[in-house]
Amino acid sequence: MKYPMLLLIMIMIMIMTAPILASPGLERAPVNGGYLTYQQSGEGEVILTIHGALVADSFVPIMNQPVLDGYRLIRYRRSGYSDSAPLDLSTGGLLEKAAADAVALLDHLEVDRAHVVGHSLGGMIALELAWQSPERVQTLTLLEPAIMRVPAAEQMLEQIAPALAHHEDGDSVAAVDAFLTRLIRPEWQELMESQMPGAVDQAIANADTFFGIEVPALAQHEFDGKRAARLSMPALYVLGSESSAIAHADGFFEQGKQLLLQTLPNARSVRLEGVDHSLQFGFPERLASTITEFVAAHPIEE
Repeated sequence: MKYPMLLLIMIMIMIMTAPILASPGLERAPVNGGYLTYQQSGEGEVILTIHGALVADSFVPIMNQPVLDGYRLIRYRRSGYSDSAPLDLSTGGLLEKAAADAVALLDHLEVDRAHVVGHSLGGMIALELAWQSPERVQTLTLLEPAIMRVPAAEQMLEQIAPALAHHEDGDSVAAVDAFLTRLIRPEWQELMESQMPGAVDQAIANADTFFGIEVPALAQHEFDGKRAARLSMPALYVLGSESSAIAHADGFFEQGKQLLLQTLPNARSVRLEGVDHSLQFGFPERLASTITEFVAAHPIEE
C-alpha cells in the first residue's frame, strides 16, 4: 500500500505547486527572492514593456506586430499578477519594488540597456526604473502614466470610488467592471476577449492585487519633479484623444502630460486621434508604429 500512498502524495504536491508554474508560452525568472513570468520574441535592440492594472497580458497584441520586426520584445507579468510571485510591500514601496523587479529581469536576460514602454501604472514603474537605473534605459515611452499628483487626480479617485467599494464588499467582478467601464469603455470585455482570450478572468483574478495593494500605494506616491529633471534619456508621452472624453476625470491625463513635459528635459508628446486608454490592446497596430518610429530615432549605441 505504500506505493499508492507515495503516488497520492506526489499528485498532491503537483497540484499544490501548479499555480507557481509559468503558463504555456511563458518562462520564469528568479527576481529579488521571488519570480516573474515573461515572454520574449524577436532579435535586436530590446523593448521592455510594463503592463498597468489588472491585465498582465495587455501587451500581447503588439508582440507580433510586423512593424516591430527587428526588435527583441519582452513582456512580463508583474509581481502579484497571474503566475508571477505574490506582491510583498513589507520591505519597500510599490514603484520601488516593481522597478527593482524589472531591473532584475533585465539582469536575468543579460540585457544591459533597453527601450522601456509602460502603460498607466506601468508608466509610473517605467519612470521609477529610469530614476533608479538610468544607465539601463535608452528611451522611455509612457502610455498615459497614472500620475496621482496632478489637480485632477482627486476627481479621478472619486470616479473610481464605486469600484473600490465593490472590492471592499468582496465583489471582484463588479469592481473590475466598474473600473474598466470607467477607464476604457463599456464594451471593455468584448474588446479584451477579442484581443486576449481569457483576459476578463485574468483581470478578476488580479483584482485583490490592484485594488487592495496597488491603488492605496499609488495614491500615496509623491511625484519628485527634481529627480525627474535629472533624467536625460529621450521620453515620449503617448496620449489618446478619447482618454479624457470617455468618462475620465477631466484633464487627468492631459495634466500628467504637461507635468512630464515640464519636468523631463528631453520629452515630447504625441496625440493619437480616436484612441482611448486601451492603447496597446485596443489599437496595437497604431501603437506599435508609434513605438517603432520613436525608438528607431534613438538607437542604442554599441
